[in-house]
Amino acid sequence: TEIYTEQIVGSVRCVQETDIELLELMLNDDNYLLVFGAFEYDPDNLNSSQTTYREFLRSKIHFKQAIQIDNPDILKRIHFNYRLGYLRAVSYTHLTLPTIYSVQIS
Repeated sequence: TEIYTEQIVGSVRCVQETDIELLELMLNDDNYLLVFGAFEYDPDNLNSSQTTYREFLRSKIHFKQAIQIDNPDILKRIHFNYRLGYLRAVSYTHLTLPTIYSVQIS
């Protein structure tokens, strides 16, 4: 799993602002927890104080609608943009990813 984790983190380093399709794949409903799980791996800190991004996303974040949104494409974009912002925050602590900061999908 260490090689797999390094591949994911390495892939995130290579994300360019034109790689919107890659970002959408990484942050879709099926994959985003895997991506954030890769950022939890820290070979210098393998004790119980490890960062738990997936646990935060699973248990602390709850999407609440102020108004009813019936369009699934709009909901998908809302979730994508939140995950992209969280990826920016998480990656900032691990990597320097200036190109990710220029991507925002509307």
